Amino acid sequence: MPEFLVGATAASVLGAAGKVAGIEPIKAWLHGCKTRAIAGRVTPRNHDLVKGVRTAHLCALDHVARRYTKLLTTLPNGEIRSDDHAFANSLRVFIDERLKVLSDKNIDHEVLTADDLNHVLEQLVHAAAHESYAELSRKAQADCEDRALKEIAHDAGWEPPTLFVQVFKGDPENAGAGWYEAFSFFVTEQLKTNERFRSIFFATELADIRKILNELSSQKLIDFPDLSGFMTTVQQQLDRIEDKLDKIQTTADITQETFALIIKAVDQNDSLSKELQDANLDREKVMALARSTALNINDFDQALKELEYRVKVAIEVEQEGRAGSNLGDFVDAVLARVREKYDANDFDAAAAEADEGFAEWERREAERKTESLQVGLKILRSGLHQDILSRNATSAAKRITRICELKHPDTQPDQQTALGEAFTEWLERGRDAGLNFDLEIAIEIAALGQALALGKYQRGYWQNNLGNALATLGKREGGTERLEQAVTAIQSALEEWTQESMPLQWAGLQNNLGNALSILGEREGLAKRLEQAVIAYEAALKERRQESVPLQWAMTQNNLGNALQTLGQRERGTKRLEQAVDAYQSALEERRQESVPLQWATTQNNLGNALSILGQQERGTKRLEQAVIAYQSALEEFRQDRVPLDWAMTQNNLGTTLAVLGQRESGTERLEQAVIAFQSALEEFRQDRVPLDWAMTQNNLGNALQALGQGESEIERLYQAIDAFQLALEERRQDNVPLEWATTLTNQANTFRFIAERSYDLTLAKQALSQSEEALETFQQAGHIPSAECSKGVVQSTRALVEKLGG
Repeated sequence: MPEFLVGATAASVLGAAGKVAGIEPIKAWLHGCKTRAIAGRVTPRNHDLVKGVRTAHLCALDHVARRYTKLLTTLPNGEIRSDDHAFANSLRVFIDERLKVLSDKNIDHEVLTADDLNHVLEQLVHAAAHESYAELSRKAQADCEDRALKEIAHDAGWEPPTLFVQVFKGDPENAGAGWYEAFSFFVTEQLKTNERFRSIFFATELADIRKILNELSSQKLIDFPDLSGFMTTVQQQLDRIEDKLDKIQTTADITQETFALIIKAVDQNDSLSKELQDANLDREKVMALARSTALNINDFDQALKELEYRVKVAIEVEQEGRAGSNLGDFVDAVLARVREKYDANDFDAAAAEADEGFAEWERREAERKTESLQVGLKILRSGLHQDILSRNATSAAKRITRICELKHPDTQPDQQTALGEAFTEWLERGRDAGLNFDLEIAIEIAALGQALALGKYQRGYWQNNLGNALATLGKREGGTERLEQAVTAIQSALEEWTQESMPLQWAGLQNNLGNALSILGEREGLAKRLEQAVIAYEAALKERRQESVPLQWAMTQNNLGNALQTLGQRERGTKRLEQAVDAYQSALEERRQESVPLQWATTQNNLGNALSILGQQERGTKRLEQAVIAYQSALEEFRQDRVPLDWAMTQNNLGTTLAVLGQRESGTERLEQAVIAFQSALEEFRQDRVPLDWAMTQNNLGNALQALGQGESEIERLYQAIDAFQLALEERRQDNVPLEWATTLTNQANTFRFIAERSYDLTLAKQALSQSEEALETFQQAGHIPSAECSKGVVQSTRALVEKLGG
C-alpha cells in the first residue's frame, strides 16, 4: 500500500470512520498489525482491508475527476490552460485502468509492511503526547493530499494543472468537496457495507491505548535499530582519508594502499572501533572485508562505497547472532555451518554452505509440503548476503530470482512483477549510491528475467531493462563493450514493442537507444553513431508529442539537442549547432524553472554550450554573451550544496566561454574570471571520483593560463599551462578517449611552441612538432574536420619555427 494511503487510512479512520465505531478498536487493530509485523508476518497481498482502502482512494479520485471535467465545460476558454483538457483525458485513463485491475485481478496494491505501520503508529504516539486528534487529522490531510498528487504525477506522467489541484483540495466556489473528504466518506462506506473489511478491521482485542503506545515505543528500539549514525561516522572518516590519497602507479600498489588506509582509519577512530566492537565485527573480519574489497576494486573512492555497503551486510549477519532462528533444527544447523565459514572469513565457502542447505531444503520440501516457506527464504537471504560479501553478481541474481519464485509460486505474471521490482531496487541503488556491483546484479537480474519472459510485452520489458542497466554502468566504465551490449538489447526490445502496438513505449525505447548511441559516438569519435542517435530521437518525437506528453517530449528535445551539438562540433558550418539551439529552446517551453527546476537548469546549461560553440565560430561576442547568461541561469538551480557535479560542470562551461571572450576583448578580466571558474569546478571534479571530467577541466584551465601567458612578458603562466595539460593527459589517454587525448596534446604542443619562440629553444620546438603531428593523425583518422584543420595549422607553424631555429 502506498505510504500516503497508510497515513490517510490512519487519519481518516481517526476522523470519519472513528465516528462509526469509536477510536479504541482502531488503535487496537493497528497494534495487532504492528505485533504481527514484528513477528515477521506482513499483511498479505489481496488483503480485504488493503483492497478496501485502495477502492476508497480510487472512488474519491474518480469523484474529483468528474467534477474537474464538468468544471472545464463551464469556464471561458481564456481561463483554461492548453494542458487542462489533455490532463483530464489522461487522468480518466489512469483511473479506469486501475479500477478495472482492482475489480478483475484484485492485486492493485503493495504489501502493507512493518515500516508503513511503524510510521502510522509514530504519528499516533506524537498525537497522544502533544496534539489533539483534530490537529493530527488536519496535518495528515495536507500530507496525504500532497502524496496523492505525487502519485498521480508519477504514474499518469503529468504534473497536475493548477486548476485540478484546486478542485482536488476542495474549492467551495468551484468544485465543492475535495479528494480527502470524499476518501473519508468512502472509507466509512466500506465499514458500513463491506463485511470482510469490517471484520478484519475489528479482528484484535481492545486494549488500553497508553499501554499499546508505550509498548510499541520500547519495542521499536529493539526491532528497528538505526544504523545511520554508524554509516555517517564511517563516511566522515573515509572522506578525510580520501583527500590525503596520493596518485598510485600500479594496480598492486592501489590494492595495498587502499587496504592500508582503510585499516588505518579503523585503528585511528576510537568511536568507530567501539561501534564495530558493539556489533561483534572484530578486527580480523574488518581486515578480511577491506582486503577483498581492495583486491577487486582499483578505484579508491569506489572501494570506499563498496566497503561501506559490505560492512552494513556483515553487521546484519552479526546482529542475527548465533541464537536459534525459531524455524527448526534443520535451518539452525544450516545457518550454523554458514556462520562457521563466515567466522573463518571464507565467504565463498559460506555461500556454498547456503547452497547445500538450500538444496537439502528443496528435497525436504518436495517430501513435506507443509514446512514453512520462511525456512527457504531465510536460507536464500543468508546465501545472498554471502554473495554480496564475495562479489558474485551472477549467483546473487539467481538467488533473488528464486526468492521471487518462492514468494509467488502460482502465477508467472506475479513472479515477473516481483522480479521487476527487485531489478528496479538494485538498479536505483547502484545508480544513485554509485555502487557498480549493484548495477552488475541488476544486469544479471535483467538477463534472467529475459530468459523467463513469456510473450512480446515481457520480452520487450526485460530487454529494455537490460539496455538501461548496461548503459548506466557502461557510461561509468571505460571502453565501449557495455554500451554496445546496451544498444543491442534496446534494438531487440524494439522488435517486441512496435510503434503500431505500443506507440509510447516504442518512443521511450527510441529515446533510450539515442542516449546509448550518443555516448558511444562521443567515446568512439565516430559521426555515424551520432547520426543514428539523431534518427532515434526524431523517431521518438513522432509519438512523444508536446500536447500529449509534454515533459517526455521536452526530455527528448533536450537529448536531440545534445546529439546535434556534438555533431556540429565535428562538421563545417553551423547548421547542426543552430538546430541544437532550436531543440533546447523547444525543450524550455515545457521545462520551466518553477515546475521542474533541475531539468530546466540542465537544458539552460546545454543551451549555453551550443551558443558558446556558435560564438567561437562567429565574429563578435553576441552569442558568447548569450551563453554566459544561460550558464548563470543554470547556476540558480545547480547549487554546489545540492547537485555538486552539475554545479561543477556548469562552472567549467562558464569558464570556457569566459576564456574565449577574454581572448576577443582587451584586458585580462574575463580570462582571470575563467581561471577562477575552472578552479571552482575542480573543487568537485576530483581525479579519484570523476577522472575524465577532472581531466577536461584541467585542459580548459591550461587554455586559459596559456591565453594569459601570451599577453605577459614573463613565461610563468605558460609553464603553469604546460603543467595543467600534463595532468589532463594522465586520464585523457589515447587508448580510452583518443579525440580528447589529441586535443590536449595539441594544446600542450602549442604552448611549447610559444615558449620555444621566446626562449629560442630548438628542443622544445621539436617536441611541439612531434606532439602536434601525432594529434593531427588521430583527428584525420576520426574524420574530425574542424579539429584536424586547427591541428594542421599548429603543425605548419611549429615546423616553420623548427626550421628557423635549426637554421
